[in-house]
Amino acid sequence: MKTLQSTRETLSLTTLTLLHTYQSLKETRWALMQDAILSGEEVEDAKENLILGLVSENQLTLQKNGYNQLLVQISEIDSEIASLKSSLTSFGLEQTNGIFAMPKISYKDVVYVSSFSGNKLIDSEEVLQKALSHDSAYMSALSSVRDGQYQIELGNPADAPIINISMNYSPFITATPGADFGQSFNDIFSSTTKQNVSVSVSVIANDLGRSLSKSTAALAKEQLVQGELALDDARDDVKETIRSLQSSINSTLEKVKINTSNYEIAKDAIEIEKIKKTVGQSNDEAIKRAEIGMYRSAFSLLSSLRKVYELKVSLETIMR
Repeated sequence: MKTLQSTRETLSLTTLTLLHTYQSLKETRWALMQDAILSGEEVEDAKENLILGLVSENQLTLQKNGYNQLLVQISEIDSEIASLKSSLTSFGLEQTNGIFAMPKISYKDVVYVSSFSGNKLIDSEEVLQKALSHDSAYMSALSSVRDGQYQIELGNPADAPIINISMNYSPFITATPGADFGQSFNDIFSSTTKQNVSVSVSVIANDLGRSLSKSTAALAKEQLVQGELALDDARDDVKETIRSLQSSINSTLEKVKINTSNYEIAKDAIEIEKIKKTVGQSNDEAIKRAEIGMYRSAFSLLSSLRKVYELKVSLETIMR
């Protein structure tokens, strides 16, 4: 049952990760489309400037190459999006108006994950024990060790001696002449003749030199050794998983801080370009690029927050 539950949780987390990756690709595609639109406009401007002699043929070619490269990147992302969409559908997710429902991420999720930052996860014995109890490999090895211990303690039941006890009751009666069946039956219990009762006891014991317990104990000891080795390996794997999770928590929370700062800077960059335009030092294209940069920063922040949510799910699975 625990193995089945563990498999379900793994599939659930895998689906969540795929869903977040799908959303990130959609956001990346949108930003590239905006770049392609601006690049296409620049190509058209370069064509006009070539006629006016303001740019060279090589410069126009470079502009076209940049535009075509963006189209290639968009095409590649479209293929990845289609593949992920198929995978998500196979996992049972359904779309509403062509959109997969995304889980809601709250500030409480960030606070919860932050409570395990630093070394709080790897330093907690409670976390380790709970993680071990949810690990199928560890529980399987633990069951093997216990089975080996029981076999050593109990031995092989086939070696146990067999005791047979039998009792024979043979009465001698004085029968009533001409008695019918009913009268004969009464004579058995009413006869005053001495009764004959015999009891026999037999004991069957196996040859101790051929005791099955010896071979059973040898096999059980080997099973115990292998089980303990598997137990140690499983414990080490769980500890490594916890260390990896701890590292991911710390790095993801740091990314949230960095991406939040970058987003604020990107928002300010738009205002700066607008101010510069009022004095003739910027233009609409520069403002548009600053806006695309802001959206890219927002998408990076959202991606790191989605990772926080995945970590929250992983932590809840361990701590339940």
